[in-house]
Amino acid sequence: MDKIIRELISYDHQARTILQEARQAKEKAEKELPEEEEKLYHDYLQRAKERTNRIQEQMEGSNRDDIAKMEESYRQESERLEGVYQANREKWIEELYSRCIGVSAVVERRTQ
Repeated sequence: MDKIIRELISYDHQARTILQEARQAKEKAEKELPEEEEKLYHDYLQRAKERTNRIQEQMEGSNRDDIAKMEESYRQESERLEGVYQANREKWIEELYSRCIGVSAVVERRTQ
């Protein structure tokens, strides 16, 4: 019977030790939880900022490419228009002149 009592006391001692360790683990977890939560929050924010920056850089790169294409298109169109102007300049001047003179001649005839 003494043996059984000693075993029960031993089991009780082991159970108390396990319970004490569990309580300590719980207290430690409760202390560390806010810190871990804060760390996770800041990590999440950091990843979100990095992702936002990557997307913004991609968009800016895309916009730069679009702007470069538009500028090249504008330059080519300007050159084409300048060529058309140079090829037709004299003809257009003469046509405008003759139309102005023709209109003023018609206007002079009506006033007379």
